[in-house]
Amino acid sequence: MSLLQGAQLRLLTGIGDDIDTRSAEIAKKYDCPWDVVAPCWRGGDMQPERTALILEEPAASPDSAVAAAAAADEAKLGYADAAVVVCDGAPLSDYAAQRDHILLEAVCRHLPIVWIDTRAEAAGATWILPPQSLDELAVSTLGKDPEQVRRIAGYFSRVKTADLAAELAELLAIYWNADATVAIDALLRRPDGDPGQHGTWHGMYYTAFLSAFGNWKIKLFSPVEAQRGPPEFVEVSQFPTDTWAWYDRIDRTATYAAYCHRDQVVVVNLAASFAVFAAVAGEVPGFGTFWSKVELLLLALIGYLVYGNRHRPVTHHDRWLHFRQSAEALRLSAVLHPLLANLPLLHRSVWKYDGFGTQPVLDKPFHWLVIQLLRDAGIPGESRPHCIETRFHDLADSLDALIRDQETYHERNRRRYEHTHHRLRTIIAGMFWAVFLWVGFNLAAGDCDVPPEVLRPVCAVKHMAHELHLALFLTAFLPALAAAMHGIASKAELQRLTKNSDRMHRQLAMLRRPLESVRHRRDPMALRALAIQAAETMYAEHDAWAELMADQPLELV
Repeated sequence: MSLLQGAQLRLLTGIGDDIDTRSAEIAKKYDCPWDVVAPCWRGGDMQPERTALILEEPAASPDSAVAAAAAADEAKLGYADAAVVVCDGAPLSDYAAQRDHILLEAVCRHLPIVWIDTRAEAAGATWILPPQSLDELAVSTLGKDPEQVRRIAGYFSRVKTADLAAELAELLAIYWNADATVAIDALLRRPDGDPGQHGTWHGMYYTAFLSAFGNWKIKLFSPVEAQRGPPEFVEVSQFPTDTWAWYDRIDRTATYAAYCHRDQVVVVNLAASFAVFAAVAGEVPGFGTFWSKVELLLLALIGYLVYGNRHRPVTHHDRWLHFRQSAEALRLSAVLHPLLANLPLLHRSVWKYDGFGTQPVLDKPFHWLVIQLLRDAGIPGESRPHCIETRFHDLADSLDALIRDQETYHERNRRRYEHTHHRLRTIIAGMFWAVFLWVGFNLAAGDCDVPPEVLRPVCAVKHMAHELHLALFLTAFLPALAAAMHGIASKAELQRLTKNSDRMHRQLAMLRRPLESVRHRRDPMALRALAIQAAETMYAEHDAWAELMADQPLELV
């Protein structure tokens, strides 16, 4: 499998007849770790390095046994760069949905598949399904129709046993290339990457602006703190210290980049409105070129922020979105890790094809980093065998804590976004009406040389406003300031985020309801399924948020 430091050969198997003995022999021969993920322990003299189980005892019914075996297979696939199928028969010669679903998932994840026929007459015949044999259309339309699935068998190519290692190494070379993760690590080490424990002023302008319209705490000089989640969730995750250290780096970088981007949005928009103010003030006699210089400096500041940001290796906006997606994927994986589960969408979306017959291309390197971190962590059970059923109550508490934490987060955000957006909209409307009434006032005043007594007070006000140049400021600066405030609100997507948080809060509340029933039944498979559903719901919501914010970079127009 591909890891952050390159690649490592690791044997990950289940439990079955002769599997223990053969696995121990292979691990010894190649000097590699041997881990086991299985529905339950069946005994044996051979002891793997790590053992992760779903049930304490064999399942009571055939259906439960099949479901537990499928869950164990899915868990193994999450740590693999290649899948090895040992079966009586040629590839997919007798397709069975319950047995071969894991094979189809491997195809969807673009993994090389090795198929070994164990029949005596086949003499260990071996086939390989290279990922480049299937184009994107074939993968995306892969369904459960047996006839459609059997067509995949035609893409398998027969290989000699002696050539298997070389051919497999060639296929895996693309996964073992560490260039992408090295580049991401370099981004984290940049001065504008992970701020570590150093204090920063970034975020002050954005929070100060929003604090004028809602319940926002102004961020002053302080370090950026990583937000892992509830303590019980962190403890139960069984992530190694190094994995959480990586999460902290990624989360801090995402938050810091968000502060930088949002500050720039506020400064650029407000600077543009005050440049209009300076242009208007320059028309007032007695200030010479002072306001013209102020206007020029403000325009230069805008140009520096916008064009300087574009010439960074990665803009603050892109760093924010990429690292935030990585952090959320890793945090959601933390709740699934002790449940021997993973996010299918995370694994399926990493690779893509440029065309039929070509090698897969790394499409989402930041997601690939998360996958490699999970593989570095390895399966649970480093110090002692891990069993979902044995730790059922701790795992249920962990899931409940995460859901409640996210419920609170989205409810707080919904109220804050809604209140801020409402006040911003009200103040912008007030500015519009102020300008509208002033223009109406000027029209009503008409020609102040006309003698009617009723117009004299109005004329006096008009003359005073003219002497103070209020007309210029009201009709030029206020619309510019209102446009700046609207631009900031649009970039923040306050109204849409209000709706998103409201929808997510309701979905999380619905997910928490069946948790009590699962607790009462003490069903580890139901708990695992509920955790996957909750993680996928939160992951999909975050993907939708990232897609929304991807259209809001720092720009002039």
